[in-house]
Amino acid sequence: MTSYRENRNHISFTAPEFHSDASFRLAQYEYHGSESEGWEVVRNQAPHLQLGPGFTPIRTQYCGICSTDLARASLPFPLPQVIGHEVICMQDNAAVAVEINASHLARNDNPSACPYCSAGLDTHCPERLTLGIDRLPGGFAPWILAPVAAIHRIPAALSPQTAIFAEPFAAALRALEITRPQTGDRIAVLGPRRLGLLLLAALACHRKQHDCDFTITALHRHDWLSDNCLEMGADEAINIEATPHDRLKEHFDIVFDTTGNPRGFNRALQLSRRIVHVKSTHGQKVGEMAHLTEMVIDEITLHPFSNSKTQQATFQEKVLPGSHIYISPTVPDTTLTGIRALNPNCYFHQLDIAAAQSLIMTHLIGDGRGLQGFDAALVTNLKEADLIIRPAADSPLPLVRARGAIFVTADTARCETPLSTAMSQRGLEIHTSRCGHIPQALATLAAQPALMQTMENRMITHRYPLRELSQAFKTGQSSHSCIKVLIDTSHYN
Repeated sequence: MTSYRENRNHISFTAPEFHSDASFRLAQYEYHGSESEGWEVVRNQAPHLQLGPGFTPIRTQYCGICSTDLARASLPFPLPQVIGHEVICMQDNAAVAVEINASHLARNDNPSACPYCSAGLDTHCPERLTLGIDRLPGGFAPWILAPVAAIHRIPAALSPQTAIFAEPFAAALRALEITRPQTGDRIAVLGPRRLGLLLLAALACHRKQHDCDFTITALHRHDWLSDNCLEMGADEAINIEATPHDRLKEHFDIVFDTTGNPRGFNRALQLSRRIVHVKSTHGQKVGEMAHLTEMVIDEITLHPFSNSKTQQATFQEKVLPGSHIYISPTVPDTTLTGIRALNPNCYFHQLDIAAAQSLIMTHLIGDGRGLQGFDAALVTNLKEADLIIRPAADSPLPLVRARGAIFVTADTARCETPLSTAMSQRGLEIHTSRCGHIPQALATLAAQPALMQTMENRMITHRYPLRELSQAFKTGQSSHSCIKVLIDTSHYN
C-alpha cells in the first residue's frame, strides 16, 4: 500500500475496503477540498462522497478491531466501506483520539441551529455520518477526514496504544450513565472480552468514585479469561458454561450483555432480576425483535407496563409534562384512560403507524425544538415495539425519538419468547446505550495508571500491520485467545 499527501488540499492513498461478503479489497481514495469549503471523496477515480465544511485530514497511527467491525456485514449501513473507528491519529506531532459521530457539533457547523446538537443529542443528529460505520471512511486507512471539534489530544500520561481504548471505554462509561448501579446490587458483565472487560473497569471506577457498594461478577466461557476479569475490576469471575444453570438464574440485579449475539442476550434475560443492558450491535433478529441493533443505536429503552405502582412510576419518570406519547390502536380504552389520569399534562396520540409517521415527518409533534419522534410509546406486544423502532425498511427514523422509551403492556398470555416472558412475568427492563465522551474516558484513564497498564498488557493480544488486515479479522473472529487486535496503520508497505 502507498500513501501520500500531495498538498494540504489533496491527499491520495490506497486502503482495504470491507465488502458485504466479509472480504477486504484494495481501493484508491482521494480527498480534495479544505476545512472551510468542504471535501470531495473520490474512490477508484469516481466521485464517492461529498462532505460539507468542518473536516480536517489527519494521519492515522493505530486502529483497534471491535465487535462492531466484526459484525459489520450484518449492520444496516452501506458497503463497501473503509471501516474502523477506534482510531488514534497524529496531528501536529501529537497523538489524538477522534470522536466517531460527525454531527453539526462535531464539525463546528452551526450546532445551535440543529435541534439535536443543541439539546445534547449530537450523537443522534440525523445528519451525522459515523466514522468507519456509516459512509465516512474509517481508521483502517492511512488518512481520515476527522470532524474538527471531535479531535482530542491524548494526555502525556497515556500511551497511544493504551489510548486505543478511549472510544470503547467511553462507551462503557456511557452505559453507567443510563443504568446506574445501586448500593447492594449484584452486577454481572456477560461476555467479558473487548467491551466487556472495559465495562468491568468502568464499574470498578464508578464504585470507587461514587462510594457505591455493589458487587461485580464477570461471566465468561473460557477459564483463561478469569485473571483478566479480576485484574480489570471484577470481584469474581465465573465460567458460565461450567456452572449449573439454576445457580445463576435470576441471580443478578443488572446484567450488561456484551456478547454480540442473540444467544448471549437470551442468556442475560435468564440471569437478571431487574435490568438487562444491551451494548451489542450485531444486526441479528432476537425473538420478535428484528431491530434490536437499531434500538441500541438510538439508545431506546424497553419497559413493561401494568397497573403496578413501580411500573407506573417508571412511566411517569420517562414521560415528563408536555411529552408526546404514541398509543397503539390495540391498547384498550381502559388502559389509556388510566394513564391519561396519571399524566394529565402529556399529549396522547392513538393512531396507526402510517398516521404517526406523517405527524413526525411534517413536524406536527415535538417539544418546540424540532426533535423528530414521540417521547415515548405504549404498545401491546413486542412486534409493535419493533415497528416503533423502525416503522419501514426505507425509513431510518424511529417513531420514538433517540433516547426515548417504549412501554409494553404486560400480558402473560403472550409469553412466547424469553424476552416477552421476562418482561411480562418478572417486569424486566431492557436498557441500551452507544457512544460516550472521549474526553471523559481519556481523563479517567490518565488518572488510573495501574488500569492503563493492565489494559495494554492484558487486552492487546494481537498486533498486525495494515497490510495484514484480512488476517487480523480472521484472528479476531476465530481465535479463542484473542481479546483486542491492534492494527498499526503508520506503515503501509
